[in-house]
Amino acid sequence: MFERTPNKMLEKIRAGKAAYGMQSYIHTPELYEVAGWAGLDFTMIDMEHCRLNYETMVNIIRTCEMSGITPLVRVPANEPMHIRYALESGARGVVVPHIKSGADVRKAQAALRFPPEGRAGICPAVRANKYAQANWEEYMKESNKNTCLIVLFEDVEAIENVDEILAELVPGRDGYGMGNADIAHALYKDASEPVNWRHPYIAEANSIVVPKAKKLGLFQQNMAFTPDVEGIKACRANGADAIMFHPDIDLFQRICIGLAEAGKEADKAEA
Repeated sequence: MFERTPNKMLEKIRAGKAAYGMQSYIHTPELYEVAGWAGLDFTMIDMEHCRLNYETMVNIIRTCEMSGITPLVRVPANEPMHIRYALESGARGVVVPHIKSGADVRKAQAALRFPPEGRAGICPAVRANKYAQANWEEYMKESNKNTCLIVLFEDVEAIENVDEILAELVPGRDGYGMGNADIAHALYKDASEPVNWRHPYIAEANSIVVPKAKKLGLFQQNMAFTPDVEGIKACRANGADAIMFHPDIDLFQRICIGLAEAGKEADKAEA
């Protein structure tokens, strides 16, 4: 019988519980071991904003499996080969940025799903299938059932096409995220003015997408900007089911700043 490392994030969401994870920019195996052994459910390996090659990606996925944390990959763009590399390496979910239409979702699903749902690359000798011909049929079925697609609403065009985008996602398996900063950037028109990160349209966009997605049974991935109960409550209040803590590198920077400030205070006290 073919068995894979479970998608802990989906299991918790399907059980009506919140899943907790980390947005990951740092690419050392130790970080993922710590996150998994600490009890986080998932991590999103970021290839959109980080200079990460595919060899490193697959080694991170191996580390995630060994430490019990579910690996998702945010691909650089909605291109079939990016999605294929993540899928065949063992990612249990693919996050696709800047989805703007139903056609964009169909393109991503076609690359991620095996027949009859899609046109994912056919090769049994891949890592996600344990390199085994004998597992092939079971692997394809399991992958279609338990590998999630998460699309990101990051453009005004996406909000305008919300119904056709959500219609291409499968309840209980697929989800979405709101790229509020990207929406603010998309609204930026006047070079003489700063970007309005609190533009009223951002709240309007969320009020359009979130209820529609919830009604359809699609889960929401969102980010907690503080790694505490208040940060989680803010995400849950906006409908989040899969909650990521702010990028690991940001949390590490905060620790370093705190240590540097503590050192300065200690020096003052001794002066």
